[in-house]
Amino acid sequence: MNKQAARFWKIIAALAFSLSIPAQTVAAAGAGSSCSKIGTLSGTAKKPLVCKKIGKKLVWTSSMTVPGVLASPTTAAFSSGGINVVWSVPVTNGNSPITGFKMSFQTTTTPWLSIAQTFSTQTYSTLIKQDELAGATYRFRIAAINQVGLGPYSESNWVEYPASVISGTPTTTARSTTATTTTALTTTTTTALAGSVSQRNAVSKAASYLRSSSFSRSGLISQLQYEGFSLDDATYGTDAQNADWNAQAVKKGASYLNSSSFSRTSLISQLQYGGFSSSEAIYGTDAQNADWNAQAAKKAASYLKSSSFSRTGLISQLLYEGFTQAQAEYGVGTTGL
Repeated sequence: MNKQAARFWKIIAALAFSLSIPAQTVAAAGAGSSCSKIGTLSGTAKKPLVCKKIGKKLVWTSSMTVPGVLASPTTAAFSSGGINVVWSVPVTNGNSPITGFKMSFQTTTTPWLSIAQTFSTQTYSTLIKQDELAGATYRFRIAAINQVGLGPYSESNWVEYPASVISGTPTTTARSTTATTTTALTTTTTTALAGSVSQRNAVSKAASYLRSSSFSRSGLISQLQYEGFSLDDATYGTDAQNADWNAQAVKKGASYLNSSSFSRTSLISQLQYGGFSSSEAIYGTDAQNADWNAQAAKKAASYLKSSSFSRTGLISQLLYEGFTQAQAEYGVGTTGL
């Protein structure tokens, strides 16, 4: 092999090597561990990570988000004795495969009510055909779902279901398919609005609670039971929300910090006491980007308002609250002890 040919193959080999390693990607790391450069990618295909600045630290965090808004507006039109609802794929899947689509509906006199079933990723239209719906005006909204949660809804236009139309297809199940037509892009099914009256009321009540406050899944179920709903209806109403419980933990964590002071471990414990899972509680706590030194100072000051402590005694009390040694010493130091 002459020198020119040898040089050519060295260039090819170098290119092949450089292309085999994605730019700014490193070996798999663990979520929450430290990283060195913002925007660097890691993790796995199922759990991709990106290096982000949280507070004053660079840490690996999930690069997955909820899906984006649907690429085309959702539309609704009356045809063939029912309302045909058509939607599209989202503009982005949030770095996580789309697992389905969620539909809600409302009339001119009701809040949004969820249809319990999740439509498959291959379904982009459905025919709402049910005799009891005739005589009212409706609109629908659709959102894509991935493993992170529910994306933003795309709302349809208002459409009337004429009172003079009798579909001739009474429905007794939450979802029934009377006909399926498949093309390269869409599958059309006949669907009935889901849920009993009590279930729909539970859905509406759960939605109103989430609009005004934050809950864990078990906390919202318990709240609905307190309102008199059965366990089954309360569970139905809660799960129909497709709520992002991580996001709810973030909101609840912020509300706790607004009213009191916590160490990181005590805030995690408080969220778990509220019904959040360990991972949700950790997520909700770390998303606060709290200054735990400042929290220790507030806690130390609150103790001194109600009782007397020596320096070592107050440090011990803060350690008991879950603050680190350094945080406890800082907090006590701000009091003058």
